[in-house]
Amino acid sequence: MRWWSQLHGYGWDSDENNSLKGVVCMSRSRPLLFILFLLWISGFCSEVSASPPAVVTVSPFPQTLTADINTSIVITFDTPIDPQTVNGTTVSVFGRWSGVATGQYQLENNDTQVRFVPSEPFSAGEWVTVSISKGVMSQAGQSMSFGFAWNFWIKTEAGTLDLQEIARIPIREPGEGHIQSYGAYAGDLNEDGYTDLAVPNERSNDVRVFLNDGTGGYGSFTIFPIPNGDFASTNEGGDLNNDGHIDLAVGNGGGDSVTVYMGDGTGWFSSITNYQASSNVRGLSVMDLDGDGDVDVVTANRGGNNLSILLNNGNGTFAPRINMEANGLNETACAVADANGDGILDLFVGAQ
Repeated sequence: MRWWSQLHGYGWDSDENNSLKGVVCMSRSRPLLFILFLLWISGFCSEVSASPPAVVTVSPFPQTLTADINTSIVITFDTPIDPQTVNGTTVSVFGRWSGVATGQYQLENNDTQVRFVPSEPFSAGEWVTVSISKGVMSQAGQSMSFGFAWNFWIKTEAGTLDLQEIARIPIREPGEGHIQSYGAYAGDLNEDGYTDLAVPNERSNDVRVFLNDGTGGYGSFTIFPIPNGDFASTNEGGDLNNDGHIDLAVGNGGGDSVTVYMGDGTGWFSSITNYQASSNVRGLSVMDLDGDGDVDVVTANRGGNNLSILLNNGNGTFAPRINMEANGLNETACAVADANGDGILDLFVGAQ
């Protein structure tokens, strides 16, 4: 007695003891179905093997407080990665004070592991962000479904809380009146290894840059105006156009806008551009929201009771704002971190 598989072209023989023996049916009545079955299996296996690459583990561990200043960064994937898709844009490392980290990218463990070895040490105590974009592809040609990002801290030496005032830095010109400084960004703007300061001022509507003299001293400053600015305040640094230099985004509380300063690596800004946000910008963060490898801007708008999203066009210019509700009132501050450990940066918003 013989049973035939009508779908897959398989059959079974039954001997006289009614035991079943599996046999492949290559009889003249089923060759076409068998070939179709093999093609279906081949396509299924190809589809499974070409699944998008995913991050399995990272080092340093997310939110660790004790990473070494010379730490290597290691990312392990679940599938071999195409080496041609690993570079400083698709796997970016940014120290909040030291800026864009340069170094060597190495593929290990049969190309399933990416190691980044920085060429310069990070700054002690700084917050480091690692962002992996959807531009990273597997050797099967599949891109990541989402970007992946995490943060960690560089360790500091032991200290005490016995703080002493070392110096006071004048931020006004001689005889100048009230300028109302609000917030400051510390970062290596001229790439000499020392932390500089950028200070926005609400009343004078400008940003004043103080370059570190290498001993922790800040003497003269350079004033960069804000075109049509009004109440410049919240600010953050990041590499907005992927040229390796720190740029600055400043929120204008009265002007309902974000002013973008493009750094040139010398402590100077090559261009200054305003982008419209919502009413009364008081908080600002930078993050890669869509995993495309460039840095976007988010603002918290006290007057608008909302958030504004400015997506990067990929060259440091920004698309028109997208406003969204934050389920709060008078949104005033925002900060970025991965809250649930899924490799996607989240936004914390302070509201009244």
